[in-house]
Amino acid sequence: MPRPWDGIEWYARVAQKVDIALQGMHPVRGNNTCMGAALGLALRKVPEQWTRWNPNHGLFVDVDRKYPYVLNNAFLMRADRYIDAVSREDFMGTGADEVPMNRLVTERGLHRCFLSGSFGIHPAYGTHPRNGDMEAVALAEVLAADQRARGCPDDGPDGDGGG
Repeated sequence: MPRPWDGIEWYARVAQKVDIALQGMHPVRGNNTCMGAALGLALRKVPEQWTRWNPNHGLFVDVDRKYPYVLNNAFLMRADRYIDAVSREDFMGTGADEVPMNRLVTERGLHRCFLSGSFGIHPAYGTHPRNGDMEAVALAEVLAADQRARGCPDDGPDGDGGG
């Protein structure tokens, strides 16, 4: 790992040394305790970060292809390309769309785009036994932050707006 941290250097090393099918297999993905801790730390930031517009937000197009793959939060891709990606024989039955999407982007010479200065949460990988619960907790936190930002009452478990 580059010290001090350098994202460009990190991705260059990954692209050079790791097959694309394994690029998403990083230490957090293989450690359930680490996934839980990462989610807990991220959720603490939701109230201050989720609805805040950062002046450095912008669309970053990786024309030089310095970032060899995309993982985590959200993907925006034309429907026809997504269908092509998940229709690949090397995807069928895996349930993980990141690898075929990255392969398609690389094979077609497409650019990856990112929202700079953004905050996102990837609650858990499908390998975590409680990934569904973790996703539900993250979604609830995000929706509550959005409601607070809009000045709406918090509809607690009893639905009375009392939290």
